[in-house]
Amino acid sequence: MSNIALNSSIYQLAKKYIQEINYYLIQEKHFDNPEIESKIKNFLVSLVDEENLDPHLQLLTTVIDRSLRDRSRKKKEIVNLVLKGFEVKDFDLIKNNLSLITEILESEAIFALNRSLGTR
Repeated sequence: MSNIALNSSIYQLAKKYIQEINYYLIQEKHFDNPEIESKIKNFLVSLVDEENLDPHLQLLTTVIDRSLRDRSRKKKEIVNLVLKGFEVKDFDLIKNNLSLITEILESEAIFALNRSLGTR
């Protein structure tokens, strides 16, 4: 796969999850929307599933791991906090931790887009 294709893929995948997470975060009252909540939960669970063989999710997992390590945080800790927030319906707990993941994905999406365009 060429660098342009790889970076384009990273950009597309990151934007997909950013869009879903942002949709949820903007719509605070979506605790009753099992579809979007389920999508986010599945995404988060896949991030910590060491047996996940999906190369796209493995790539995002690596990106998120690296960024969280730079911030002295652990991916499993963040995911567990969000899942706990869903369980107890604590939107602030969900928002604070999902926002961190979204920030990481947005930063990587911008970086991947710039690499695809040949700029930095």
